[in-house]
Amino acid sequence: MTQFENIVVVGGGYAGVRLAQTFEKKFSFESNNKFRIILVDKKSYFYHIIAGPRAAVEHINNVIPYTHTFRDNEKNIVVQATVVGLNKNTLYLDKPFEGSMELPFAYAVIATGIRYPTPSMLEALDIETANQEQREIQTMVKEANSILIVGGGPTGVEVVGEIREKYADKKITLVHDQKRLLNDDIPDTPRAQMLEKVQRNNVKVILDDIVELSDNNQIKKTIYKPKESLLTRKGVKLDVDLVMLMFGMSAATQWLKDTPVPLATRGGFIKVKPTLQVDAPGFENVYAAGDVADIDEFKLAGRSTGHTRVITTNIQSSINGKEPTRTYKANNKFLMGITFGKKQGYIFTPFGSLGDWAIAFAKGRTLSTKRFWGMLNLREPNKL
Repeated sequence: MTQFENIVVVGGGYAGVRLAQTFEKKFSFESNNKFRIILVDKKSYFYHIIAGPRAAVEHINNVIPYTHTFRDNEKNIVVQATVVGLNKNTLYLDKPFEGSMELPFAYAVIATGIRYPTPSMLEALDIETANQEQREIQTMVKEANSILIVGGGPTGVEVVGEIREKYADKKITLVHDQKRLLNDDIPDTPRAQMLEKVQRNNVKVILDDIVELSDNNQIKKTIYKPKESLLTRKGVKLDVDLVMLMFGMSAATQWLKDTPVPLATRGGFIKVKPTLQVDAPGFENVYAAGDVADIDEFKLAGRSTGHTRVITTNIQSSINGKEPTRTYKANNKFLMGITFGKKQGYIFTPFGSLGDWAIAFAKGRTLSTKRFWGMLNLREPNKL
């Protein structure tokens, strides 16, 4: 039996890695050496989602090993497994860890995030397969003459931008089911600005319409070659070589369906108290952070910094025998950067929009790959 009590983070995305590393600094180097930090993820790599759209057209270093996540990677561990259940003080895995499918914990944080469409998420579980999956997508995009992107949210727009910058002559059609581009939680002016930029780059945009996807077309992969022409609900015929479905994001909480008490809303997000503890009796030592938490704010990677501060403080209070009292105030400041390739896009702020030069400098040129390799305590390899 281990000599440590476990603090477990479920999910190795932006929030999960930030939490696990903060916990190591705060709880795993204390003089009593009581706690061990465990990060559980089904993959063997951190996937830098922000760079996913560019990975559809060219190689970019956004598949990063978890090998150096912790400074003390003998004591603190990344476990490659799928969490299939949760009960009081216990997580259940799909494969044995230290001889058991049960992983006991003193504290746990659910940071499983949102499931995104490919290429903002990959199905591969290991690095070699992930890189191969990206190469296959790049080949499909390269070989297609006419491409349909379904879904005009930020991810769909960024994918369109990457394709247009890489391939000036391809026919690109973007279909969005709303009357304006992007999403309803984004103000009207940025939505109009982004639409004008997309259309100026020779992209056909169809708004307020839905592509009719037959059962034959609703296949597992969100990028595929259609066998026949497609129609929109309003009767527009689409003859394309490649379809990229950029909609259907959902909270990654299906594994919680059999918990003794409901932990998620109907939308799948985890109900939390202002302290970010899970809002369910018997789970006071379980927290939720990142996109999976049911918090009324824009789902952005940077929001997890505030979540981490609150959760770390509250776990420390519990360790000290006190009630967790620090609360999180939702951050509803509108600040968003949407790239359109390496050189175009917008940064939208509460005070107005910054154009191509700003987004290229802040995000577009490199998509911060070096920064996130550094976050995982690694040096980014030379780009191919």
